[in-house]
Amino acid sequence: MLTAAQIEAFKRDGAVALRGFFSPEEVASWRAEVFGYFGHPSNGDEWRRALTMRSADDFRLHPDPTPNAHRALARAYRALHTMACEWAGHNQLVVRAGNDPAEWRGARAAHVDIPICAPLRMFANTVIYLSAVRERGGAFMYWPGSHRVAWDYFVEFPMDYMAAGERSHNQVFERIEARTTTTPVEFLGAPGDLLIWHSLMLHSGSVNKRAEERLAIFGRWGVVVEHGERHDFLGDMWSFWQFDTQ
Repeated sequence: MLTAAQIEAFKRDGAVALRGFFSPEEVASWRAEVFGYFGHPSNGDEWRRALTMRSADDFRLHPDPTPNAHRALARAYRALHTMACEWAGHNQLVVRAGNDPAEWRGARAAHVDIPICAPLRMFANTVIYLSAVRERGGAFMYWPGSHRVAWDYFVEFPMDYMAAGERSHNQVFERIEARTTTTPVEFLGAPGDLLIWHSLMLHSGSVNKRAEERLAIFGRWGVVVEHGERHDFLGDMWSFWQFDTQ
């Protein structure tokens, strides 16, 4: 469950961090699965080799922490939308090997996740850390408040959502970023920390200059739309949400 203050922070900033959300036992089990899948790499070079041998996209945790299957995560998502009977989406493991040779440049190209492969109305996504993430350690980066900027942009240019008009996705993202006044921040945290973030929030990956690997599970979640638009940019930004703090 989310408190009223957490929901207000989510609506204002586009993200809310829930520290220690997953238990140490859960994290230890999931880390063991990840290391076992990749053959127990012990440094950055071994991780990079392992990632060329086995695809992280094919990896799934057991049990998979989804808003449908994980009890605590389901309660948090119910606070965002009380009437969503089933959340559609998937989790993805993203590894950032340590001591990345690339130069640190902070956030890379800002973008918004688009539900290209399914008729989904996207709501809230997740980042679950399975490792400690310190500064310049491959953190997830985001622009606070940019979800509201993106909404206002799509109100003005509704055909730009899903690149349904003349502009490409990258052109649209660049235009939204140009209107955003905040600077990107790193989501730093410990194993078991959770970030829930608005699907329209600008975000980016970053280079891992630390020695340790960065392990994170990214979830992208929405509800299936049988008919109609994924978003109605003529209405209120929160008209499809049904918040509950009880």
